[in-house]
Amino acid sequence: MKNIIEIEDLNFGFDSRKLILKNVNLQVPKGSIYGFLGANGAGKSTTMRLIMGLFNDDTNAVKVFGQNVSEIYPQALQNIGSLIDYPAFYDHLSGYDNLKIVCIIRNLNIGKIDEVLETVGLSHARNIKMKKYSLGMKQRLAIALALISDPELLILDEPVNGLDPNGMLEVRELLIKLNRERGVTIFISSHLLLEIEKMVTHLGIIAHGEIKFQGSKEDLNTLYKFQKTKFQLNDAAKYLDLLKDQYPTELKSENEIAIVTNSQEEIAAINTFLVKNGAQIYQIAAAGGLEEWFMDITKQN
Repeated sequence: MKNIIEIEDLNFGFDSRKLILKNVNLQVPKGSIYGFLGANGAGKSTTMRLIMGLFNDDTNAVKVFGQNVSEIYPQALQNIGSLIDYPAFYDHLSGYDNLKIVCIIRNLNIGKIDEVLETVGLSHARNIKMKKYSLGMKQRLAIALALISDPELLILDEPVNGLDPNGMLEVRELLIKLNRERGVTIFISSHLLLEIEKMVTHLGIIAHGEIKFQGSKEDLNTLYKFQKTKFQLNDAAKYLDLLKDQYPTELKSENEIAIVTNSQEEIAAINTFLVKNGAQIYQIAAAGGLEEWFMDITKQN
């Protein structure tokens, strides 16, 4: 199986006159960490609920493990761990006992609890009541809940939302470990772009219910490799006027301009032109990174 999740020509809305998702196509490769990115209200959670069978897909546009979502649930839940809505834990019970209740209800192996708690770094807190857990500990317990069935696929909606930098780091390292050591495919949504950039292998970017980009990080790097170059220099506004007739140029600050470039040779030619016209160049850098690319992609019509 090449893709563990496949979505083809998905249109969805609770009112046919106002679609939430429009012609969505996604392919999540097996063994990837797939970042599903978009602003709040872009359609991320709706897409994930359709993948999980929480909303009806009448058109059979959504496939998981090569089968229509309508055909695989509830049996497939044994192979899928999810964190879409934050789970309701019992604050007066320990982390261990909260997982034990879930195992009993779902007829899962109770013997897996200690292993999962160790995986998420909560062995030391197995007997501590939930009301004493920090937010980061609660988030890790929620991930432990998603892992208790030893799933092949993890679907996580904003798993680091509300965490401090240390909590984000802990969750990120855990997910990378699960992917590399166990081969778990992870489909993760977030609007925290800098955090997601550190862990994903593939990306899908959604805006206003439409997919604006999807592919590997290398695909995105190639697409935007020479898209914009930042020049830091004296009196940037002066040189903006000299350049704007030849190159799409944007004034970033009094000492910085960004120029759309297509090759390294073009960057060198611009640098030579600026120096000949009296510019003092302080720095030349590729304008990149997921945050900047995201803003550029999502503002396109």
